[in-house]
Amino acid sequence: MSEKKRGNFFVACDGKVLRGSFDNFNDKKAIQILSVFLHESRIILAHYEIDEKTNEIPVAQQMMRELGLKNCIFTYDALNCQEKTLKAAEESSNDVVVCVKGNQKILLNDCKDTCGLRLPCSEYEEPVVKERNRIESRKVTVFEDIVITDKKNGRMFAQL
Repeated sequence: MSEKKRGNFFVACDGKVLRGSFDNFNDKKAIQILSVFLHESRIILAHYEIDEKTNEIPVAQQMMRELGLKNCIFTYDALNCQEKTLKAAEESSNDVVVCVKGNQKILLNDCKDTCGLRLPCSEYEEPVVKERNRIESRKVTVFEDIVITDKKNGRMFAQL
């Protein structure tokens, strides 16, 4: 769904390690940052430094609260598929799109079961490509008005 049609802005967030920032002399780890990019305007909204003793998850949650944005759709990779991240989005009047991977077996199965009961409103599939000694394929299936529940704990996990 396009940004204009929904009336929302897409905000892409991704953690990266700054190349060459490891300090061998002082035995300091490489600097890690969370970048926040406003897709429609093509501007970088913020860079958040991630403390050595943590990762991007709590920084992403804090960032959504601090930026003061409302009615945006934040996109994250699978690392941020966390209940607290979804809660932070809800509390700041935003939405989140995150990936669900195979190592999150229960959640992945809950998503498959829920989506198996509905027809998608649209689908997109890229041709299979072989690059860098691996085969890559991407398929996106879009569902609307879906509620995914945590069967184990009996709570709503996500509403699409």
